[in-house]
Amino acid sequence: MGSTDPSVVQLPFFCTAGVEVRGPLQSRPADWCGAGAAYGSFSHQLQEAQEQQPDSATGVQDHELALEATYRFYFEKNAMFFQPDLQYVVHPGGSGRTKDTVVLGCQLGFNF
Repeated sequence: MGSTDPSVVQLPFFCTAGVEVRGPLQSRPADWCGAGAAYGSFSHQLQEAQEQQPDSATGVQDHELALEATYRFYFEKNAMFFQPDLQYVVHPGGSGRTKDTVVLGCQLGFNF
């Protein structure tokens, strides 16, 4: 995704890609797993404005990258699922003020 006028958009370039596989294990045909990546670069106009405020809490933002892997386990004839999720974020917040980080999450769902 790109913007024709980066002077008014914070993220004039943003792209995502991913893959999903259903039934990755023969013994668990309803399960699925996925992996993806998202990248965004901040506009030069935003960076110039942030450079004028050196004490800003965000700093100067230039880019961020997130890598993600997930697996959805189905149980009880697909009536319930548990989905752990792992993300690795490179350059969180876009400024480099925060170290690269790992984010863990999960979902629990029920189908009635």
